[in-house]
Amino acid sequence: MASNVKVSDRIMSVDALRGFDMLMIIIATRFFRGLNQGADIPLTQFLAEQFSHQEWSGFHFYDIIMPLFLFVVGAVIPFSINKRLDSDPNKNDYMYICFDVYSFYSFWDGLCKGGFLTWI
Repeated sequence: MASNVKVSDRIMSVDALRGFDMLMIIIATRFFRGLNQGADIPLTQFLAEQFSHQEWSGFHFYDIIMPLFLFVVGAVIPFSINKRLDSDPNKNDYMYICFDVYSFYSFWDGLCKGGFLTWI
């Protein structure tokens, strides 16, 4: 009996790390705060404190969630670009699209963070 199962060339550890990070971003903060409200013991207080954003008074677990996500995205970009360039016969079009998207977001980032949109 022949199996027609397609083997994925995705890196499963990166997918697992991305999933864990998204879980932490979306669910963990509310979960640990709710757990602390219900139990209110030193362990749940510690966990709730670790998953709350602090003014810079020290390092907490919550402070690594977003940098971890950015690291995962940055680690995967070369694989994504190589896959797209290998499958696309006209590589120049893809580079122009990347440049256009980068320019667009850089322009709007400069407007928003530069204070040019405060008059709106």
